[in-house]
Amino acid sequence: INPGHLSVGIIGAYPLLNSLSITGNDSLAVRLISQRTFPSWGYFVERRATTLWENWQDIYEPAAGASHNHIMFASYRDYLLAKIIGFTAQN
Repeated sequence: INPGHLSVGIIGAYPLLNSLSITGNDSLAVRLISQRTFPSWGYFVERRATTLWENWQDIYEPAAGASHNHIMFASYRDYLLAKIIGFTAQN
């Protein structure tokens, strides 16, 4: 476990962020999103990635055939839009 960093995969990230919000821990959710050390979305920023790579390690040591445009890591985007900014899609 790496304190203040994600320890879930793409399936667990969105439920984790929502659970933190429901329990009044938005500040921890934002901390997880904004960390700039491995593993984190901010780590991509520090490594000058312009897309979300398939896994955290690829930026340090790219794997052959790995996706460098992996939208499934974008669960933080939905959290920020809905919980922090207040934007929700209307049906």
